[in-house]
Amino acid sequence: MNTLKLLIGPSSNILGNRVSELMGIEKVNLTYKIFPDGESYVKIDGIKKEDLVVLVNSLSPPQDRNLFVLLQMLSVLNDIGVKEIILVIPYLAYARQDKMFLPGEAISSRIVSKVLSSFYFKKIFVVEPHSTESISFFGEKAESISATNSVLYFIKEVLKKNYVVVAPDEGRLNKVAEISKLLGSDYGWLTKSRNKYSGEVKSKI
Repeated sequence: MNTLKLLIGPSSNILGNRVSELMGIEKVNLTYKIFPDGESYVKIDGIKKEDLVVLVNSLSPPQDRNLFVLLQMLSVLNDIGVKEIILVIPYLAYARQDKMFLPGEAISSRIVSKVLSSFYFKKIFVVEPHSTESISFFGEKAESISATNSVLYFIKEVLKKNYVVVAPDEGRLNKVAEISKLLGSDYGWLTKSRNKYSGEVKSKI
Protein backbone atom coordinates (compact mmCIF):
# COMPACT_ATOMS: atom_id res chain seq x y z
CA MET A 1 0.00 0.00 0.00
CA ASN A 2 1.34 3.41 -0.98
CA THR A 3 1.79 5.90 1.86
CA LEU A 4 1.77 9.62 1.03
CA LYS A 5 4.80 11.34 2.55
CA LEU A 6 6.07 14.91 2.40
CA LEU A 7 9.78 15.61 1.98
CA ILE A 8 10.52 19.26 2.75
CA GLY A 9 13.72 20.75 1.39
CA PRO A 10 15.68 23.29 3.47
CA SER A 11 14.59 26.19 1.25
CA SER A 12 10.88 25.53 1.79
CA ASN A 13 10.53 24.80 5.51
CA ILE A 14 7.79 27.34 6.21
CA LEU A 15 5.68 26.39 3.18
CA GLY A 16 6.26 22.66 3.63
CA ASN A 17 5.32 22.64 7.30
CA ARG A 18 2.18 24.64 6.52
CA VAL A 19 1.18 22.14 3.84
CA SER A 20 1.77 19.28 6.27
CA GLU A 21 -0.43 20.93 8.90
CA LEU A 22 -3.28 21.79 6.54
CA MET A 23 -3.35 18.46 4.71
CA GLY A 24 -2.26 16.16 7.52
CA ILE A 25 0.57 14.64 5.48
CA GLU A 26 3.35 12.79 7.26
CA LYS A 27 6.69 14.61 7.07
CA VAL A 28 9.88 12.74 6.27
CA ASN A 29 12.95 13.27 8.43
CA LEU A 30 15.63 15.17 6.51
CA THR A 31 19.11 15.76 7.88
CA TYR A 32 20.77 18.70 6.15
CA LYS A 33 23.97 20.50 6.96
CA ILE A 34 26.76 22.48 5.34
CA PHE A 35 30.36 21.41 5.84
CA PRO A 36 33.05 24.01 6.68
CA ASP A 37 34.20 23.99 3.05
CA GLY A 38 30.69 24.89 1.86
CA GLU A 39 29.60 21.47 0.60
CA SER A 40 26.04 20.28 1.31
CA TYR A 41 25.15 17.07 3.16
CA VAL A 42 21.77 15.35 2.87
CA LYS A 43 20.38 12.25 4.61
CA ILE A 44 16.77 11.06 4.35
CA ASP A 45 15.14 8.58 6.74
CA GLY A 46 11.76 6.88 6.84
CA ILE A 47 11.01 6.35 3.15
CA LYS A 48 10.21 3.06 1.43
CA LYS A 49 10.14 2.43 -2.29
CA GLU A 50 6.37 1.82 -2.09
CA ASP A 51 5.71 5.34 -0.76
CA LEU A 52 4.31 8.24 -2.77
CA VAL A 53 6.68 11.12 -2.02
CA VAL A 54 5.92 14.81 -2.56
CA LEU A 55 9.20 16.74 -2.56
CA VAL A 56 8.96 20.50 -1.97
CA ASN A 57 12.03 22.66 -2.48
CA SER A 58 12.27 26.18 -3.84
CA LEU A 59 15.13 27.19 -6.11
CA SER A 60 15.16 30.71 -4.71
CA PRO A 61 18.48 32.35 -3.71
CA PRO A 62 21.00 30.90 -3.18
CA GLN A 63 19.86 29.23 -6.40
CA ASP A 64 22.88 27.04 -7.09
CA ARG A 65 22.97 25.58 -3.59
CA ASN A 66 19.23 24.91 -3.50
CA LEU A 67 19.38 23.29 -6.93
CA PHE A 68 22.18 20.96 -5.86
CA VAL A 69 20.38 20.03 -2.62
CA LEU A 70 17.30 19.18 -4.69
CA LEU A 71 19.46 16.94 -6.86
CA GLN A 72 20.86 15.27 -3.73
CA MET A 73 17.35 14.55 -2.44
CA LEU A 74 16.22 13.20 -5.82
CA SER A 75 19.31 11.00 -5.95
CA VAL A 76 18.49 9.47 -2.57
CA LEU A 77 14.87 8.81 -3.59
CA ASN A 78 16.06 7.17 -6.81
CA ASP A 79 18.57 5.04 -4.89
CA ILE A 80 15.76 3.86 -2.61
CA GLY A 81 13.71 3.00 -5.69
CA VAL A 82 10.71 5.25 -5.06
CA LYS A 83 8.38 4.99 -8.07
CA GLU A 84 6.01 7.84 -7.21
CA ILE A 85 7.89 11.15 -6.87
CA ILE A 86 6.09 14.47 -7.26
CA LEU A 87 8.21 17.64 -7.31
CA VAL A 88 6.77 20.96 -6.17
CA ILE A 89 8.98 23.95 -7.01
CA PRO A 90 7.63 27.22 -5.52
CA TYR A 91 10.26 29.20 -7.44
CA LEU A 92 12.07 27.92 -10.51
CA ALA A 93 15.55 29.41 -10.84
CA TYR A 94 17.02 30.49 -14.19
CA ALA A 95 13.56 30.69 -15.77
CA ARG A 96 14.38 34.10 -17.27
CA GLN A 97 17.18 32.52 -19.30
CA ASP A 98 14.82 30.46 -21.44
CA LYS A 99 16.30 31.42 -24.81
CA MET A 100 19.52 32.63 -26.39
CA PHE A 101 19.28 36.41 -26.54
CA LEU A 102 22.84 36.86 -27.79
CA PRO A 103 25.14 34.40 -29.62
CA GLY A 104 27.14 32.31 -27.20
CA GLU A 105 24.74 32.61 -24.25
CA ALA A 106 23.78 29.55 -22.24
CA ILE A 107 20.08 28.63 -22.20
CA SER A 108 20.21 28.11 -18.46
CA SER A 109 16.56 27.16 -18.05
CA ARG A 110 17.08 24.21 -20.38
CA ILE A 111 20.17 23.18 -18.43
CA VAL A 112 18.19 23.11 -15.17
CA SER A 113 15.52 20.89 -16.74
CA LYS A 114 18.12 18.51 -18.20
CA VAL A 115 19.96 18.14 -14.90
CA LEU A 116 16.77 17.55 -12.91
CA SER A 117 15.42 15.17 -15.55
CA SER A 118 18.55 13.03 -15.26
CA PHE A 119 16.81 11.69 -12.14
CA TYR A 120 13.43 10.00 -12.11
CA PHE A 121 10.30 11.85 -11.02
CA LYS A 122 6.74 11.42 -12.21
CA LYS A 123 5.52 15.03 -12.20
CA ILE A 124 6.80 18.53 -11.52
CA PHE A 125 4.62 21.45 -10.43
CA VAL A 126 6.00 24.99 -10.64
CA VAL A 127 4.26 27.94 -8.98
CA GLU A 128 3.73 30.81 -11.44
CA PRO A 129 6.75 30.12 -13.68
CA HIS A 130 8.37 33.12 -15.35
CA SER A 131 7.33 31.80 -18.76
CA THR A 132 5.72 28.78 -20.37
CA GLU A 133 8.99 28.21 -22.22
CA SER A 134 10.86 27.71 -18.96
CA ILE A 135 8.77 24.66 -18.02
CA SER A 136 8.31 23.37 -21.56
CA PHE A 137 11.80 21.87 -21.38
CA PHE A 138 10.40 19.30 -18.91
CA GLY A 139 7.84 18.13 -21.47
CA GLU A 140 4.53 16.66 -20.34
CA LYS A 141 5.81 16.14 -16.79
CA ALA A 142 5.53 19.86 -16.00
CA GLU A 143 2.49 21.81 -14.88
CA SER A 144 2.16 25.36 -13.56
CA ILE A 145 0.27 26.21 -10.36
CA SER A 146 -1.60 29.50 -10.12
CA ALA A 147 -0.97 31.70 -7.09
CA THR A 148 -3.98 33.94 -7.78
CA ASN A 149 -6.04 32.80 -4.79
CA SER A 150 -3.11 33.27 -2.42
CA VAL A 151 -2.45 36.77 -3.78
CA LEU A 152 -6.12 37.68 -3.42
CA TYR A 153 -6.16 36.45 0.18
CA PHE A 154 -3.04 38.43 1.05
CA ILE A 155 -4.37 41.65 -0.46
CA LYS A 156 -7.83 41.35 1.07
CA GLU A 157 -6.99 39.93 4.49
CA VAL A 158 -3.49 41.25 5.18
CA LEU A 159 -3.23 44.61 3.44
CA LYS A 160 -6.88 45.62 3.96
CA LYS A 161 -6.30 49.03 2.39
CA ASN A 162 -6.96 50.82 -0.85
CA TYR A 163 -4.68 49.37 -3.47
CA VAL A 164 -3.71 49.47 -7.12
CA VAL A 165 -2.31 46.30 -8.65
CA VAL A 166 0.79 46.86 -10.80
CA ALA A 167 2.38 44.35 -13.18
CA PRO A 168 6.21 44.30 -13.15
CA ASP A 169 6.20 44.10 -16.95
CA GLU A 170 3.86 43.63 -19.89
CA GLY A 171 4.33 39.88 -19.72
CA ARG A 172 2.36 39.80 -16.45
CA LEU A 173 -0.36 42.20 -17.60
CA ASN A 174 -3.00 39.51 -18.16
CA LYS A 175 -2.43 38.05 -14.68
CA VAL A 176 -2.65 41.46 -13.02
CA ALA A 177 -5.78 42.33 -15.00
CA GLU A 178 -7.36 39.09 -13.76
CA ILE A 179 -6.50 39.85 -10.13
CA SER A 180 -7.65 43.46 -10.48
CA LYS A 181 -11.00 42.35 -11.86
CA LEU A 182 -11.54 39.94 -8.97
CA LEU A 183 -10.64 42.69 -6.48
CA GLY A 184 -12.62 45.40 -8.23
CA SER A 185 -9.53 47.63 -8.21
CA ASP A 186 -7.51 49.64 -10.70
CA TYR A 187 -4.35 48.26 -12.20
CA GLY A 188 -1.28 49.42 -14.06
CA TRP A 189 1.94 48.04 -15.45
CA LEU A 190 5.59 48.84 -15.94
CA THR A 191 7.11 49.11 -19.37
CA LYS A 192 10.48 47.43 -19.02
CA SER A 193 13.48 47.37 -21.30
CA ARG A 194 16.64 45.38 -20.66
CA ASN A 195 20.02 46.05 -22.23
CA LYS A 196 21.07 42.70 -23.74
CA TYR A 197 24.74 43.45 -23.19
CA SER A 198 24.88 45.06 -19.73
CA GLY A 199 21.73 43.50 -18.27
CA GLU A 200 20.64 46.94 -17.04
CA VAL A 201 16.86 47.28 -16.70
CA LYS A 202 14.91 50.50 -17.20
CA SER A 203 11.24 50.71 -16.24
CA LYS A 204 8.47 53.26 -16.37
CA ILE A 205 4.81 53.17 -15.33
